[in-house]
Amino acid sequence: MRLFCGFLILWVSLLLLPVRGWGQVTFSVTYDLAGGGNNVTSFSYNGVEFAGIEMGNLLKVGIISTSSNNNFRGSNWPLGATDGSDDFTGAVDLNKYIGFSIESIPGYTFTVTSIIFGVGRSATGPRQWQWRGSENSFVDVLEDYGFLPTGITNESGVLTNPDLNNSWTSIVLFPGIHYENLTGEAEFRLYGFNAEQEGGTGGLQGNITINGYFKPVSGIGEPNSINFDNASNWT
Repeated sequence: MRLFCGFLILWVSLLLLPVRGWGQVTFSVTYDLAGGGNNVTSFSYNGVEFAGIEMGNLLKVGIISTSSNNNFRGSNWPLGATDGSDDFTGAVDLNKYIGFSIESIPGYTFTVTSIIFGVGRSATGPRQWQWRGSENSFVDVLEDYGFLPTGITNESGVLTNPDLNNSWTSIVLFPGIHYENLTGEAEFRLYGFNAEQEGGTGGLQGNITINGYFKPVSGIGEPNSINFDNASNWT
């Protein structure tokens, strides 16, 4: 009888393994900005849902929302550029940005491996951009980039675009080790600055995609070791 009960416990434990969930799950989440409904200060996440994370709204903070089909733009960015010049006199205003948040579901941690995005501007919009994150209270600029389209330069995390009414897409940002194995909420903010005029517009060009993975918190989802040699003594 004891042996039967022991094997019954083992059988139930094995059945529960898929439910308890081992390993990590990769995710790729996208704010789909297609269409003309983007002239808002808060855009609800409209991509694929995942069990281990929850995406917050895409926000315009401190800027004036403007209309741009398939994009997420605003005006009233910090000034500091003049037409035809690459000499800049302005600075970031930490109260003016486009941002989003990602939060773990209880029982999981998450890692953000990359953010893929584009930027665009009108003829008098922002010339420079930078990302900052919540893991160091938005103090440091995120500097590590992969792909940069022609015309975009990166100097210590500050992206500079040409003085054109244009857009640049498929930029790849690597947030780094501070955004690994997180619990709770992490926030990322894109700051535009050195615009030529207050009415100049700029912001995200096209969709923004966040890639990474989530996994159970250490100690959750892993079965206790089972001693098969003593199975006959189980009660």
